[in-house]
Amino acid sequence: MTYTDTDHRFDAENLNGPCCPVHGRAGCDCCPECGCPSGRHTQWCVMADDDCGGSSPTETAPEPGELQYPEPTAEQRAEAAELRQRARDCARSRQESIARSGVSDGFLSQWASDLSAREYNAKAELLEQGGVEIFEGLYRRSDGKRVRAKLISGKYGPCWAFCDQQGKFTGRFLGDSKGTKRSKLYREGFEKRDELAPAYAKITGSGTGLSGASTCYVAVRRSDGGYPEDAVVE
Repeated sequence: MTYTDTDHRFDAENLNGPCCPVHGRAGCDCCPECGCPSGRHTQWCVMADDDCGGSSPTETAPEPGELQYPEPTAEQRAEAAELRQRARDCARSRQESIARSGVSDGFLSQWASDLSAREYNAKAELLEQGGVEIFEGLYRRSDGKRVRAKLISGKYGPCWAFCDQQGKFTGRFLGDSKGTKRSKLYREGFEKRDELAPAYAKITGSGTGLSGASTCYVAVRRSDGGYPEDAVVE
């Protein structure tokens, strides 16, 4: 499915017992040791399969036209394994802090360990996908060509900013929408399609101090400037 930034904020209001290192709270159905949902092991588990005993998800045949991630290289697999280990170390450190200091005195260090584990896991996942993620792109309906337009946060919400051959804004902007036949995006002759693009993961947020820390989450962004090199100027 198309990637959307997932909010992985730390929940400090529901920590009465073993804290899930995946969801950042207690009371979920995850294994308190590793965060692996019972009987449904996921790639976000912070422990290895052998450690948690979870079963890997069953792979299904791709649908016709469905985008497929490329096979990672040996170097990418090795780097991903190292990042997964770092994530496990962070999760373990967090659990030890909870056992040693509780969820009040050690809150900041636990929050930092949790966020770091999520960042390492997100980076590892990208490597395991060949360094790419699925994003939306803007295409001409007339010939199906990808146009040089990037999705940005405009004054009135998300919009597509058209760029020239040098990557500079042309001054034309088009509000983002679902692309229905009644939308301006469709009437202007465009449609959105899923596409694979190189990506990176980083911790982002806003503000400063503790209030700023509460907004931090791990985001995945495309690293190609917003469109592929062969996109055409509109």
